Amino acid sequence: MLSQNFQNVIKFIFEKIKDKNIKWALIGSANMALQGIDVSPNDLDIIINQVDLKIFEQEFREYIIESISKKPPFKNGLPESYEMRLKIEGIKVHVSGGYDNDIYFSKVKDNHILFVKLDGVPIPCLLLESEAKTYSETNRKDKVKLIMDFLKTCK
Repeated sequence: MLSQNFQNVIKFIFEKIKDKNIKWALIGSANMALQGIDVSPNDLDIIINQVDLKIFEQEFREYIIESISKKPPFKNGLPESYEMRLKIEGIKVHVSGGYDNDIYFSKVKDNHILFVKLDGVPIPCLLLESEAKTYSETNRKDKVKLIMDFLKTCK
């Protein structure tokens, strides 16, 4: 379940970038919680195209706690990515910018997105099936099991 503070920050992010023509999605535990899985996230994880990371940097400059930096690939054979960290209303926000063939952004680019309404605001979330696939590709079996068990109960 997402606390009201997490929900407020997600809506704030949406409002700041809704007119910027950025393809993005919420990923990780906050994504899972927003889609109904009983987890308590520690932060927000957002994936965008690496080019759009500069737009995020501009729009959220007063919230930056760690500037854009290069990050090694999630696994061998994939490109590196870029990231920056924000802190908004006490919530840490990790923004990753990936290339079109990145393990996460490739799924966003291919529209593996579900828009989840949060107080009427359509938040782009990575589909749980795609989230599980990515966790599987990065060898995070506990997260895969959590998602797959949840999806079985929904059918």
